[in-house]
Amino acid sequence: MRTTLAVLLVLAAAAPSFAQLEPRNAAAAARPAPAANPLDRRIPAVSFDEVPLDQVLDWLQSESGLNVVARWEVLGDMGVSRDKAITLHVRNLRLSQVIWLIMNQAAGPDLKLAYRACDNLLILSTEDNLGREMLVRIYDVADLLLRVPSFPRGPHVDPQGQQASAGGGGGTVLTGGASEGGENTPQPPAPGQVDPDMQTLIELILSTVQPDSWERNGGLGTIAVWRNRLVVRANIRVHQELAGPLVDLEK
Repeated sequence: MRTTLAVLLVLAAAAPSFAQLEPRNAAAAARPAPAANPLDRRIPAVSFDEVPLDQVLDWLQSESGLNVVARWEVLGDMGVSRDKAITLHVRNLRLSQVIWLIMNQAAGPDLKLAYRACDNLLILSTEDNLGREMLVRIYDVADLLLRVPSFPRGPHVDPQGQQASAGGGGGTVLTGGASEGGENTPQPPAPGQVDPDMQTLIELILSTVQPDSWERNGGLGTIAVWRNRLVVRANIRVHQELAGPLVDLEK
């Protein structure tokens, strides 16, 4: 009886705390989830037969819910007209992939088109035109720099068990091992120095992602390091190759 009474008293004391948590949980449940990127949605089927480009872009605006703006003056100067005929039959592709296929067909073999997506706006133009617009984005690359320490003098596992040789009952025995950490434990870089793995990552980006766009090769793009982050100032195409074409670059 005393035990039951004690439990009831504990529950009664805890009741106000549960009541205080309930509104907070309700507010969290009512908080809207992050909106899915419309360009990441898969389209069951796309079928165009000699459809003018401007009508295809009208379809794209309706399908994505975005405001699609084509820089027709720039496109026209490069020979891409509103009535450029588009023929496309594909299934189960992301909307972003459909856009690339449309742009590749509209551009032809000697021109590259690109798009810039931010908020609810989608801008289409030539790669050269959008490439002049430099954007700054910070990339957290801590996961790429994670190192696993090695412990060469760690404990040795004897699966047979040393006790077996002494007539004991056998079993697994841990032997040896130093009390201090492993000799190959990674050390942080000295102040003012860039982590070697970070420098390797930067070199990889500079040599493989639009190499001619970087400052060292005559372009405008730059990369700076801040802690475990890369501060990248580059054109839209570079950011699309680094983080995917669906990134909102103005957030």
